[in-house]
Amino acid sequence: MQRNNHAGHMVAVADLLDSSFTTIPGYTIQLEVKAPVIVNSCLYLFSVMRHQAKVRRPVFQLEVAPEDKRTHNGTPPIYGPHLHCGDAEPTPVQHPNVHCGSWASSLEWFLEQARIEPFPMDDPEDVRL
Repeated sequence: MQRNNHAGHMVAVADLLDSSFTTIPGYTIQLEVKAPVIVNSCLYLFSVMRHQAKVRRPVFQLEVAPEDKRTHNGTPPIYGPHLHCGDAEPTPVQHPNVHCGSWASSLEWFLEQARIEPFPMDDPEDVRL
């Protein structure tokens, strides 16, 4: 789905299923790609979301952005890709497959870390106008 108020911002949401193909109540996977303002930039968000009392919160999330972009304020601040896990402080991700320009390998790394079986999906970088 493409957001009407944000050109180039695409979001995909799906239910999570267990190994017997039963929906896991209250949890979804959400994948987002935000169109860059600057060429050679990116923002990918890969999230496992928990829905509780009409509130959606990420419980496991990989944010991918350029290495030199400040992506999280903290002590110390984080630049580039980082991982959120529950309420813990985010941690920087320095893996060769997690970077701008490689949505597919960043998604693959996220799914592996989240222990979610990979699934076929078109690369949104190929779908853009």
